[in-house]
Amino acid sequence: MSGPAEDMSQKIFASFPHDAWEGVTLPPPSFVTKQTRTLAYEPRKLLRSAYPTPVEYANPAGALLGGYLSSLFDNTMGMLGYAAAGRPIITLHLSTTFIRPVVPPEPIEIEARVVSAGRSVVTIEASAYNANGKLIATAQTVNQVVRQPAAES
Repeated sequence: MSGPAEDMSQKIFASFPHDAWEGVTLPPPSFVTKQTRTLAYEPRKLLRSAYPTPVEYANPAGALLGGYLSSLFDNTMGMLGYAAAGRPIITLHLSTTFIRPVVPPEPIEIEARVVSAGRSVVTIEASAYNANGKLIATAQTVNQVVRQPAAES
Protein backbone atom coordinates (compact mmCIF):
# COMPACT_ATOMS: atom_id res chain seq x y z
CA MET A 1 0.00 0.00 0.00
CA SER A 2 1.36 3.40 -0.84
CA GLY A 3 2.00 6.13 1.68
CA PRO A 4 0.15 9.42 2.01
CA ALA A 5 -0.53 11.00 -1.35
CA GLU A 6 -2.35 14.01 -2.66
CA ASP A 7 -5.98 13.25 -3.42
CA MET A 8 -6.46 13.57 -7.17
CA SER A 9 -10.29 13.28 -7.12
CA GLN A 10 -11.20 16.89 -7.93
CA LYS A 11 -8.78 17.08 -10.86
CA ILE A 12 -10.04 13.78 -12.27
CA PHE A 13 -13.73 14.60 -11.86
CA ALA A 14 -13.20 17.94 -13.58
CA SER A 15 -12.07 15.99 -16.67
CA PHE A 16 -15.21 13.80 -16.77
CA PRO A 17 -17.95 14.80 -19.22
CA HIS A 18 -21.05 15.74 -17.27
CA ASP A 19 -22.45 19.01 -18.62
CA ALA A 20 -25.09 17.25 -20.76
CA TRP A 21 -26.26 14.97 -17.95
CA GLU A 22 -28.97 16.44 -15.77
CA GLY A 23 -28.73 15.21 -12.20
CA VAL A 24 -25.13 13.98 -12.43
CA THR A 25 -23.14 14.99 -9.35
CA LEU A 26 -19.36 14.78 -9.38
CA PRO A 27 -17.87 13.69 -7.15
CA PRO A 28 -20.78 11.39 -6.34
CA PRO A 29 -22.13 11.32 -2.78
CA SER A 30 -20.67 7.82 -2.30
CA PHE A 31 -17.13 9.15 -2.87
CA VAL A 32 -17.67 11.83 -0.23
CA THR A 33 -19.45 9.60 2.31
CA LYS A 34 -16.87 6.82 2.02
CA GLN A 35 -14.02 9.35 2.34
CA THR A 36 -12.48 8.17 -0.94
CA ARG A 37 -9.02 9.37 -1.85
CA THR A 38 -7.96 8.95 -5.46
CA LEU A 39 -4.32 7.94 -5.66
CA ALA A 40 -3.76 7.24 -9.37
CA TYR A 41 -5.63 7.62 -12.62
CA GLU A 42 -4.81 6.67 -16.20
CA PRO A 43 -7.60 8.07 -18.39
CA ARG A 44 -10.10 5.40 -19.39
CA LYS A 45 -7.77 2.62 -18.14
CA LEU A 46 -7.00 2.62 -14.40
CA LEU A 47 -8.22 4.14 -11.14
CA ARG A 48 -6.65 3.53 -7.72
CA SER A 49 -8.50 4.65 -4.61
CA ALA A 50 -7.84 4.50 -0.87
CA TYR A 51 -10.50 4.01 1.80
CA PRO A 52 -10.76 3.95 5.56
CA THR A 53 -12.72 0.97 6.89
CA PRO A 54 -15.18 2.14 9.56
CA VAL A 55 -15.62 -0.05 12.63
CA GLU A 56 -19.38 0.47 12.23
CA TYR A 57 -19.21 -1.93 9.25
CA ALA A 58 -17.54 -4.82 11.09
CA ASN A 59 -19.26 -8.17 11.52
CA PRO A 60 -19.58 -9.86 14.97
CA ALA A 61 -16.06 -11.32 14.57
CA GLY A 62 -14.62 -7.85 13.96
CA ALA A 63 -13.95 -8.20 10.21
CA LEU A 64 -15.25 -5.78 7.60
CA LEU A 65 -18.59 -6.83 6.12
CA GLY A 66 -18.22 -8.30 2.65
CA GLY A 67 -21.08 -6.16 1.38
CA TYR A 68 -19.33 -3.00 2.51
CA LEU A 69 -16.11 -4.07 0.77
CA SER A 70 -18.18 -4.81 -2.37
CA SER A 71 -19.59 -1.27 -2.17
CA LEU A 72 -16.03 0.10 -2.14
CA PHE A 73 -15.25 -1.92 -5.26
CA ASP A 74 -18.43 -0.59 -6.88
CA ASN A 75 -17.44 2.95 -5.93
CA THR A 76 -14.04 2.72 -7.63
CA MET A 77 -15.09 0.62 -10.64
CA GLY A 78 -18.18 2.79 -11.22
CA MET A 79 -16.13 5.95 -11.55
CA LEU A 80 -13.61 4.25 -13.83
CA GLY A 81 -16.48 2.92 -15.93
CA TYR A 82 -17.94 6.43 -16.22
CA ALA A 83 -14.56 7.70 -17.40
CA ALA A 84 -14.08 4.84 -19.87
CA ALA A 85 -17.56 5.24 -21.37
CA GLY A 86 -17.51 9.04 -21.31
CA ARG A 87 -21.00 8.95 -19.79
CA PRO A 88 -22.85 7.40 -16.85
CA ILE A 89 -23.06 3.63 -16.52
CA ILE A 90 -25.33 1.21 -14.67
CA THR A 91 -23.94 -1.86 -12.93
CA LEU A 92 -25.44 -5.01 -14.45
CA HIS A 93 -23.30 -7.54 -12.60
CA LEU A 94 -20.84 -7.27 -9.71
CA SER A 95 -18.91 -10.27 -8.41
CA THR A 96 -16.54 -10.21 -5.44
CA THR A 97 -14.13 -12.93 -4.33
CA PHE A 98 -12.89 -12.61 -0.74
CA ILE A 99 -9.38 -13.82 0.08
CA ARG A 100 -8.54 -12.58 3.58
CA PRO A 101 -10.35 -10.48 6.19
CA VAL A 102 -9.91 -6.78 6.80
CA VAL A 103 -10.15 -5.64 10.41
CA PRO A 104 -11.40 -2.05 10.73
CA PRO A 105 -10.04 0.57 10.99
CA GLU A 106 -7.33 -0.88 8.70
CA PRO A 107 -7.25 1.20 5.49
CA ILE A 108 -7.41 -0.44 2.08
CA GLU A 109 -6.56 0.43 -1.52
CA ILE A 110 -8.48 -0.68 -4.58
CA GLU A 111 -7.01 -0.70 -8.05
CA ALA A 112 -9.45 -1.04 -10.95
CA ARG A 113 -8.58 -1.67 -14.61
CA VAL A 114 -10.78 -1.54 -17.69
CA VAL A 115 -10.91 -4.92 -19.42
CA SER A 116 -13.05 -3.72 -22.31
CA ALA A 117 -15.03 -0.60 -23.13
CA GLY A 118 -17.53 -0.68 -25.96
CA ARG A 119 -20.42 1.54 -26.98
CA SER A 120 -22.92 -0.26 -24.76
CA VAL A 121 -20.93 -2.32 -22.21
CA VAL A 122 -17.88 -1.66 -20.02
CA THR A 123 -16.15 -4.52 -18.17
CA ILE A 124 -13.79 -3.82 -15.27
CA GLU A 125 -11.66 -5.91 -12.89
CA ALA A 126 -10.28 -4.75 -9.55
CA SER A 127 -8.10 -5.89 -6.67
CA ALA A 128 -8.12 -4.71 -3.05
CA TYR A 129 -5.05 -4.63 -0.82
CA ASN A 130 -4.59 -4.20 2.93
CA ALA A 131 -2.11 -1.86 4.63
CA ASN A 132 0.64 -4.50 4.21
CA GLY A 133 0.05 -4.72 0.46
CA LYS A 134 -1.55 -8.17 0.69
CA LEU A 135 -4.41 -9.04 -1.64
CA ILE A 136 -7.69 -9.16 0.29
CA ALA A 137 -10.28 -9.48 -2.48
CA THR A 138 -10.92 -9.21 -6.21
CA ALA A 139 -13.98 -8.06 -8.12
CA GLN A 140 -15.34 -7.92 -11.62
CA THR A 141 -18.19 -5.83 -12.98
CA VAL A 142 -20.16 -5.57 -16.18
CA ASN A 143 -21.81 -2.19 -16.78
CA GLN A 144 -24.32 -0.87 -19.27
CA VAL A 145 -23.52 2.50 -20.81
CA VAL A 146 -26.40 4.95 -20.42
CA ARG A 147 -27.60 6.55 -23.65
CA GLN A 148 -27.17 10.25 -24.30
CA PRO A 149 -30.11 12.19 -22.89
CA ALA A 150 -32.56 13.46 -25.48
CA ALA A 151 -32.05 17.08 -26.53
CA GLU A 152 -34.80 19.42 -25.40
CA SER A 153 -36.75 21.20 -28.10
